Amino acid sequence: MEQIISTKYIHWQYENEVRIYIDLRGETPDKRDRHFTDFSDEIVLKEVIVGHRSTLTKNQLKAALGEQASHVSICKARLAFKSYTVVPQLDQALWEEENSSSPSRSENFHIR
Repeated sequence: MEQIISTKYIHWQYENEVRIYIDLRGETPDKRDRHFTDFSDEIVLKEVIVGHRSTLTKNQLKAALGEQASHVSICKARLAFKSYTVVPQLDQALWEEENSSSPSRSENFHIR
């Protein structure tokens, strides 16, 4: 079973993702029966990559991060121009600080 859940498709290797497995049996599930654990000295949030289709603004993300915002790297992703990969959006002007035309989506995520 460990081999199955720790296997990643080779074409996603560029993500340099690190996976950890935590015993969540002592954690209380949320309303949608999902289990979470808090960040700690052993589990530290280092980076948040916002998907290219997300309408989440920088300010919404920073508000959700709260006091962690100062030490968490944030990045907006985009599709690469000449390959089938996802890359960082280097033009920060294309990631809105605020978006008054669409409702806040911050209720869809929670950073513990």
